[in-house]
Amino acid sequence: MRSVNSGGADPVILPTLNTSGTNFVFSFTRRVQSTSDTTQVFQYGSDLGGWTPVNITPPTSAAVTLGSPVGGLQSVTISIPKTLASGGKLFGRLRVVQP
Repeated sequence: MRSVNSGGADPVILPTLNTSGTNFVFSFTRRVQSTSDTTQVFQYGSDLGGWTPVNITPPTSAAVTLGSPVGGLQSVTISIPKTLASGGKLFGRLRVVQP
């Protein structure tokens, strides 16, 4: 996934994945203004054929934790239980649509 703003790619907002513990924890930083003109959904699945949506833009899913906005940026964390993985694998992607 590559995040792009008007000045090009911004490495500060690139996603990370933490696999320690009982959840897969996907985190990224978004620009607060992006919530007003996009729909943001994290999708996960045990294969590439089917996806389960997790809403990030309000109203958010219980799997989503939003940080307090600071300087126009906001942290987003999505936690998916490892028990949903198949063979230890779980695929995830961020879908952002601008109507």
